[in-house]
Amino acid sequence: KEPSLFSGLLRCGDCGANMHYHFNQKNPDIKYYNCSNYIGNRGTCKNTHYVRLDYLEKLVEQEVSHLLCIAQNNKIAFTQKVEKLALQNAKIIQHDRLVELKSLEQRKVELLGWITKLYEDKSNGDLDDDLFVLLAGSYKKDHANTIQEIQNIKDKIFSIQQKEYDVCRFLNVIEEAAAMENILNQELLYQIIEYVAVYPANRTQNEATQRVEIFYHHIGQMKEIL
Repeated sequence: KEPSLFSGLLRCGDCGANMHYHFNQKNPDIKYYNCSNYIGNRGTCKNTHYVRLDYLEKLVEQEVSHLLCIAQNNKIAFTQKVEKLALQNAKIIQHDRLVELKSLEQRKVELLGWITKLYEDKSNGDLDDDLFVLLAGSYKKDHANTIQEIQNIKDKIFSIQQKEYDVCRFLNVIEEAAAMENILNQELLYQIIEYVAVYPANRTQNEATQRVEIFYHHIGQMKEIL
């Protein structure tokens, strides 16, 4: 079990920042993660969201094992549910991206209009050279950035359209993982889990509890397929 088993998978449940791996200086066997955006480290998050590696390993192993058991016991129903959820999620994401794309396309047209007007004002003598250079440079930079953002959104939309292949691959990974003795390996977890949200521990005089939510690729949380 690598110390960095969950590296890149853990997020602060409150601020969304990545969780960083550490070990206790006095007792190196105690390994843990905390919020990289914690206010004590010059961030803005008010809680460390401290969580021990051994606790995470136990929790993730139990839940992923449960997921694999569900998939194995009723493969057809599990496959249909995953495909349905993946399609629903893809439609929501694609709608949001198309709204973003429309807004950026309008922004591009507006900028082109402003740049054209700028040159007209310069030609008519309504704008001095210094102000023209300043505004033209700003508008052109904004226009170039907008074009790049439009291309990025188009790439994301294309990526969404390739999700059908990804779902098939995800289902194959689930099927292969069911036969594995050790599911706590980074390569497998990266293919199954999108991210894990960690919240602050609630401590009382007698016990401590901590909310940790696992989000799977194409599924979301496991409750979605139960």
